[in-house]
Amino acid sequence: MDVRFAQMLCVLCLLITVRAFTQEGFKEVLLKQMGLSEVPKLHKRDLADLVIPDHVKNKYVSMLKRQRVKRRALPSLAGILRGIPGNAGEFLHSDTTTRQNLIFDMEGRIPKNSEVTMAELKLFKKPLDRANLPAKHPHRPVSNARVSVYWVQQQHDGTNRTSLVDSRLVPIRESGWKNFDVTQAVHYWLRNKRREPMFLEVWIEGERVGSHASEMAKAVRFTSQDPKDKALGKPELVLYTLNLEDY
Repeated sequence: MDVRFAQMLCVLCLLITVRAFTQEGFKEVLLKQMGLSEVPKLHKRDLADLVIPDHVKNKYVSMLKRQRVKRRALPSLAGILRGIPGNAGEFLHSDTTTRQNLIFDMEGRIPKNSEVTMAELKLFKKPLDRANLPAKHPHRPVSNARVSVYWVQQQHDGTNRTSLVDSRLVPIRESGWKNFDVTQAVHYWLRNKRREPMFLEVWIEGERVGSHASEMAKAVRFTSQDPKDKALGKPELVLYTLNLEDY
């Protein structure tokens, strides 16, 4: 009897505890702690003269920036590839590489006192011209091409320095928009306080070493910025920014 009584008592205590932590119960406790009888209703006019103390605003911005730094601390593809022996500066599978140069005017695209949280390069892959495909390899079929995006920095001596920002496999037989993360390239550009346009370079290579993979990769074509290229979907640079003044 004592055991059954103890079990019933435990169940009763559990029910009381669950009831105490319902939404309404929590709201009542919170209102009591704040000395309010009901939840205040705010209107837009109530916020017109609202003044946020500087120390509160600075604390929030500081927390926000720390959070952004933590997210950026995650290893990027470029960092991973640089850490692999033999991939110090470039990620190449063959000597046969198709390159496409892109130029984006950055003037007025990034508002003042704002942070670029993400940047995407959108490339439109043209439909496959099967006439350009080489004969199928009997043992090692190739389905993808490796597409890499580099940020190009023009040096004072006239040479160019390239930094890998994204690289991925693109299906050869598919067409349509392909997105690449170029956030690191925009951050490079901002860090150097450049006023000239941002230069990117797209490399199309075989997905692995070998002449057959290289020949298959040649069939991959993206719409260029050349006005003579009448294909749909010109390259686009999409920026996502966070206005720090709002916080």
